[in-house]
Amino acid sequence: MGKLIELNAQGDTTSLWDPTDEASVREMNEKFISLMERGFTLVERRPGEPTFHRATTFDPETEEVIAIFPMTGG
Repeated sequence: MGKLIELNAQGDTTSLWDPTDEASVREMNEKFISLMERGFTLVERRPGEPTFHRATTFDPETEEVIAIFPMTGG
């Protein structure tokens, strides 16, 4: 089971997907693309890896993805 955590100004939202379920993978891929288009930075942690790396495409085998809302300043 994979997990995507979206961090934003309202807090955080967690979404799950099953890499063996085509519909949930398709839905999560669409969400991943939408977040990227909205300017989020996405980082992923793959199975067996202790650290996160920047993600530019959705991999359903990834254990965890964190989407970070872009910082704004004034």
